[in-house]
Amino acid sequence: MGLVSKVFAQDTTTVAVDVPVVTEVAVTDVPDAGSFGDLLMGFRERLEMLTAQTDEQKAALEEKFAARREAQLQRLEALPDDDPRKQELIDKLETKHEELLANIEEKARKLTDRREELTAKVDELQARFETRKALVEEAKATRLETRKEWQQNLSEKRAELQQVRTEAQQAKSEMNGELKTNKDRVRSEYEKTQELIQEKAKARVEVEQKQAELMKEKSDRAAEVAKDKETKDAEMKARETFKNRAEGNTSLSPAAAGAVQGARDYQPTKLLEKIGYMWAGW
Repeated sequence: MGLVSKVFAQDTTTVAVDVPVVTEVAVTDVPDAGSFGDLLMGFRERLEMLTAQTDEQKAALEEKFAARREAQLQRLEALPDDDPRKQELIDKLETKHEELLANIEEKARKLTDRREELTAKVDELQARFETRKALVEEAKATRLETRKEWQQNLSEKRAELQQVRTEAQQAKSEMNGELKTNKDRVRSEYEKTQELIQEKAKARVEVEQKQAELMKEKSDRAAEVAKDKETKDAEMKARETFKNRAEGNTSLSPAAAGAVQGARDYQPTKLLEKIGYMWAGW
């Protein structure tokens, strides 16, 4: 860090004050470009230039101011790349930095004993600023490239995801179609089964009805047979009784024989009586 002499003329007394020459400034020591703090820093710099008495002092201050612009440029790396102010602020810092270096060069031409030193300092400050600017732009380009690759990867992933969704939708549609087909087949088979069950139930009912009719018919026939047998038995019994009484029993009393004779003259009116008398030969 170099030192220059600061001379104040006060009446006839000259006082020399050592002023440090600052060529590097920390990033944390400067405000953000374009902020309210930046405006205050510019105002203080103008005051400092007004208080400077010699070209050496002004050159030292302008070196410090140029170093501040370099630090501010470095701070702009934190600003998002899509911020519309970023490029504008970079351009303003570069313009201000070039103005400061031009002022230093102008003073170097006046200060012949320090011309070479100040010219070298201007070249150094210019190179450092250009390097910092290149780093900022390179970082921006890298981020843009990374972002572009990320967006491309994202687009590819989205396309893959869309493809997966499409395939899944197609598979779902196919599954739904197969499911519907299976449901229709099951429904058809169920309806056929129900029809068979109804037909079998109907056939069973018909069989049961037919069996009931046959049983009734058989029962009726058996009842008729039993009735016929009963009728025949009654006829046979009556026939034998009357026959025995009419022909085989000669020891009947006149009253009994009269009763038998009266029985012969009797005309039956009922069906069973007629049948019995027919079998008895009366």
